[in-house]
Amino acid sequence: MIVEFGIASTIVGSVLALYARRHRSVILEACAGALLIIGLACVGAGLPHV
Repeated sequence: MIVEFGIASTIVGSVLALYARRHRSVILEACAGALLIIGLACVGAGLPHV
């Protein structure tokens, strides 16, 4: 599940970067990376503590 979320966010970030202007692509890729980190943190918070 974590891998699929990472792949999906990377694809979405890349597609947005392709359609954006050049100076905006860096911002969009950074946002995609931030969303990936936030998503992984949420998944980690939802895991049972052993």
